Amino acid sequence: MKTLLIFLFISSLQEAHALRIAVISDMNSSYGSTKYNSAVDITVKQLLKERPDLVISTGDMIAGQKSGLDYLSMWGSFHKRVTFPLKMAGIPFAVTPGNHDGSLAIKFKLERQIYRAQWNEYKPKVSFIHAENYPDYYAFALDNVLFVSLDATLVAPLGLKQKTWLQKVLTEKISYRHKIVFGHLPVFPTVAKKAKEIILDNELNSLFNKTDVSAYLSGHHHAYYPGKSSSVRHISQGCLGSGPRKLIGQTKRSKRSYTILNLDEKISVEAYDVENNFKLINKKELPESIKFENSFLQRDDL
Repeated sequence: MKTLLIFLFISSLQEAHALRIAVISDMNSSYGSTKYNSAVDITVKQLLKERPDLVISTGDMIAGQKSGLDYLSMWGSFHKRVTFPLKMAGIPFAVTPGNHDGSLAIKFKLERQIYRAQWNEYKPKVSFIHAENYPDYYAFALDNVLFVSLDATLVAPLGLKQKTWLQKVLTEKISYRHKIVFGHLPVFPTVAKKAKEIILDNELNSLFNKTDVSAYLSGHHHAYYPGKSSSVRHISQGCLGSGPRKLIGQTKRSKRSYTILNLDEKISVEAYDVENNFKLINKKELPESIKFENSFLQRDDL
């Protein structure tokens, strides 16, 4: 570990190039389904053309969270459509558990075990810094950017073990260009239907701010919103599968989309409408802010 940290520190002193990171989320359909919306297939084809430096999934890759389902067939279908094409193209694919594919809830223990087995078999070729809890939660570095995956599948605070680990990872004395954290549930709500389904941890955003996290990427709410709280961007992903939802206060459903992060000295966030010839989603057409009870997010370009 010490040797790796020294290597990463030396690497951080070298000139780094701009990174282009793709984020996809919530690709599943109805319970037990091995079929996927066409948006999944066309997005993967587009990513193979664009060749981002990394693809991240913020969870819900299969349609589990129900007993008696054929989990292996679901995973087989997902790998055929997403994992294998990216692997063959040499594009690293980093995942995080969702409530429908790797829930921490006791009643879905079997799904969790299968999730672990699947992603231990398809572990991405990245420079892991902390992989002792992979694929539940882990950290790796890519071109002087820190990426941290959280185990965020429950409407609850992060467990003490994970919270202690996260604080350690974010405070290690290495100078990163950016720190990107990703998990399934958001810290702030963006859609009314799932407004109560967030990480119930009031200290988390404060920790992100204190440790210079650039962005937290989340899924679950099925609506794209590039938000910001203090210095941290909270980017809610649009879904590629079933059930696009309306942002709080809006009348139209969010587009099926994927997100691109451009990481250089600064960070920029773009999203593309998958079902409209990958048209860039105009941020100015999104609400300037999203409020829910004591929660407030401002659009990241304001």
